[in-house]
Amino acid sequence: MSTPKSPEALLRHIYDLYRSGDLSEFPKIISPECEWVFPGDPGILPWAGTYRGLGIFDFAARIVGSIAYEHFEDHTYLPSGESVVVLLRERCRVLSTGKVFHNDIAAVATVRDGLLVRYVEYSDTGAMERAFGK
Repeated sequence: MSTPKSPEALLRHIYDLYRSGDLSEFPKIISPECEWVFPGDPGILPWAGTYRGLGIFDFAARIVGSIAYEHFEDHTYLPSGESVVVLLRERCRVLSTGKVFHNDIAAVATVRDGLLVRYVEYSDTGAMERAFGK
């Protein structure tokens, strides 16, 4: 498959790969300088923090080791130039507590030359932290 070039197409592709658990294409579609920002207290949310480039693999491993998705939906895309805002909805079960959290997310992604260069997620970290028992 050829790499999607528009910000919206690339993000749709990234979410499809993420949902499938196949991140093998990530080195081809994520800039080595990419900045990933996930809010929250890393002392509570294992994946919270800022990652660079293919640090997304570390992020993904922390997610897989911490929560199980019961629902993940990227439902709205709002493109603007080299950026796209994506609205998502998820329901997750925390593996260590068994508690479920619901989360509406806004993510802002920037794409240049067909590569993801920045991704910032805005989540309900309070709901997540409560599900972790904090």
